[in-house]
Amino acid sequence: MTNCGFSCWHPTWIQKFAKTRWFIVVYALLGTIQTASSTYFYITLPTIEKRFRIPSQTTGIILSGNEVSQILLSLILTYFGGQKNIPKWMSLGIVCSAFSCFILAWPHFIYGAGEEALQYTHEYLSWNQTISSEITLNSNKLKNNKICQSSSNIDDDCDEEFSYIPLILIFLSQFVLGIGNTLYYSLGATYIDDNTKQHNSPLMLSYAYAMRMFGPTFGYGFAYIVLRIYIAPTLTPLISKDDHRWMGAWWLGWILVGILMFIFAGIIGLFPKSLKKENPVEKQDPGEEICNKKLAAEQKIEETENGKLKDFPKAIWRLLTNKLLMLNCFCSVFYIYSFSGTMTFMGRMMEVQFNKTSAGGSAFTGPINMVGMSAGLLISGYIIKKYQPSPKYLFFWNVIIGLFSVCCTLSFTQMGCDNSHSLTVDQSMVSCNANCICEGISYTPLCDHSSSTTYFSPCHAGCKTFDEKLNAYTNCSCTEGPSDEIQVEHHVSSGACFGDCNFDYYAYTFISMASNFFCITGLMSSVLLNLRTVEPRDKALGQGFSLFTASLFALIPAPIIFGRIIDFTCLIWNQKCGREGNCLLYDSVKFRYYIHATSAVFLAIGVCFDFMIWYYGRDMDLYGDSNNDEQKCVKVEDDPSEIEPLNTNN
Repeated sequence: MTNCGFSCWHPTWIQKFAKTRWFIVVYALLGTIQTASSTYFYITLPTIEKRFRIPSQTTGIILSGNEVSQILLSLILTYFGGQKNIPKWMSLGIVCSAFSCFILAWPHFIYGAGEEALQYTHEYLSWNQTISSEITLNSNKLKNNKICQSSSNIDDDCDEEFSYIPLILIFLSQFVLGIGNTLYYSLGATYIDDNTKQHNSPLMLSYAYAMRMFGPTFGYGFAYIVLRIYIAPTLTPLISKDDHRWMGAWWLGWILVGILMFIFAGIIGLFPKSLKKENPVEKQDPGEEICNKKLAAEQKIEETENGKLKDFPKAIWRLLTNKLLMLNCFCSVFYIYSFSGTMTFMGRMMEVQFNKTSAGGSAFTGPINMVGMSAGLLISGYIIKKYQPSPKYLFFWNVIIGLFSVCCTLSFTQMGCDNSHSLTVDQSMVSCNANCICEGISYTPLCDHSSSTTYFSPCHAGCKTFDEKLNAYTNCSCTEGPSDEIQVEHHVSSGACFGDCNFDYYAYTFISMASNFFCITGLMSSVLLNLRTVEPRDKALGQGFSLFTASLFALIPAPIIFGRIIDFTCLIWNQKCGREGNCLLYDSVKFRYYIHATSAVFLAIGVCFDFMIWYYGRDMDLYGDSNNDEQKCVKVEDDPSEIEPLNTNN
C-alpha cells in the first residue's frame, strides 16, 4: 500500500506527500518536539525536585520508568511493528508520548504550587494579615522568620505531609513515554532505510537526525522562558528570578508539548506502509526484473514468517549470535553512561559547577552544543554518502574521536566556580549572635563579601532588620564594620559566597561543543552497522534490541549511579519534619571531579569496544556494493530462516 490516508480516507491531493523526503521532514519535526521535551524535562528537573523535595538518587529511580517499559515491550513492539504498517505504529507511540506529558503535569494540579512557594508571594502575606496595624509590622513575614529575634516564633509547619503520589505519577509518565520512544526511534530509521537506496541512507538519516538536533535548542529556550514565570502565575512573587528559592512554572510546558505531539501523531499516521520511489528509474533489464520479483516474493515470505510469535525466539537468537551487533550495543551502553551524568543533571551542573541558574546556564551552553552536533551529523552524512569510505576507516575514526572525548571530559574537572568560602558554612552561635534564637531555621545563606564568609541564615549573621527598598538584610552584628556602612556598600547579600567563573563557563561551553561535534560524526557509522549487520527482516527488531540493551544496562542504572554520586557531594540537606529532602549546598569541587572523572572512565571503556568493532568489522559491506545479482537473488530452497545474512562478516 503506497497511498497516504487513513482507513477508507485517501484523498487525491494528499498523495503527492507519499515520498521519502516528506516523511523525513515530518519525522524530523516530530523528533524535534521529542528531543525538546526531553531537554525541557532535564532543565525543569531541579524545580520538580525542589517542589516535591526529591533527592537526586530518588530522581534517578523514578526516571527509570522510561527504560522499564522499553525493556518490557521494545522487543515485542519492534518485532511485530516492523512487519506491519510502520507509520501507524509510530502514530500510536506518539499518542502515548502525548499522554505522558499530561500525566507529568498532574502533580501540579493535584497539589498546587506548595506552601513553600506560596509564602514568597504578596497574596500569601495579604491572606495572613488580619488587621491593618499588622501590615506594617509583618509586611515581610518570610524575612522576619529568618532574622535575629530574642524569642523563637518559628513553627516547624508539618501540615504539608510528604506524598508518594507525585513520584508515582512521574514514574508512570516515564513508563508511558518509553512506549512512544520505542516505536518512534526503532521503527523510524528502519522505515527510512527500507524506502531509500542503501548508499543514500547515511545522508537521509543524517538529515533527519540533524534536524532533530535543533530540538534541545528549542527545549533550552522554552525552559528558560517558562521557568521565568512563577510556579503560581496568577500570584505576585516577592523574590527575584535569580533567587535560589524561585520556582518556575515547570508544569506549563507539558500541556503545550502534549498538544503538539497529538497533532503530529495524526500527521505521521497518514503515511503509507511503503513509499513511492523518489527518482524515476531507468528501464530494467530482464534479469534485474526477475531478481526484483524474486526478492519481493522472499520478503513476503519473511514477513509472514516473522509475524508469528512462535518464531520470535529464533529472531532473538539471530541477534544474540551476531558478534558485531552485540559489540555495537555494548559500545553504546558505555557511551550512554558517559553522557548520562551531564545530560540528566545538566541543570544541576549549571547551578553547582558554574553558579548559573538551571535555565539561564543551559540556554547558552545547550544551543551551542546542538549547533556543533547538527553540523557534525550533516558533514559526516554527506562524506559517507559521497565518498563511501571503507569501514576500516569509519570504525577507526570512532576510536580516535573516542580518545579525544576522554581528554575533553577530563579537562572539565578543572573548570568551575570556587565555593571554598561556602564549604564551611558558619552556623556557630558566638557573642555576636548569642541573643538570637536560630534553631529550626532552614538554610538561607547570606554572604559577607568583606570577609568572604557564608552564614547559614541572616539569623546566624545577627541581622536584625530587612530593608525592602534595598532588598537587603541590615544591622548584622556578626559582619565587619558599622551596619550603616555595610548597607550603603552592599557588602552583605543573600546567597552563598562564590567566586567568579565566567571564563571557566565559556571554556567549558566551547570545549564541549568541539567534543560533541567530533563525537557525533561517529553516529552514522554506528547506525549503519546496526542496519547492515542483520538480515533485512531483522532491521526493526535489531533497532529494538539495541534500545533494549541500552535501557537494561545503561539508561536505568546510569541516572541512579550519577544521582548517588551527586548526593554524595551534598553538604547541607533540606530537612522538613524529620525527613531529608533535596540538597541545598554542594561541594562544587568534588561535584565536578566525581561527575566528569566517572564519565571519562565509561568513555574509555566504550573506546575499547570501538576498537573491537574496527577489528572485526573492517571488511564488512556497508553500502550494498557487493550485492550483485547472484547475491541478491538467493535461492530459497528450504526455510527462509536458513538464509545467511547478506551484509555481515562476523
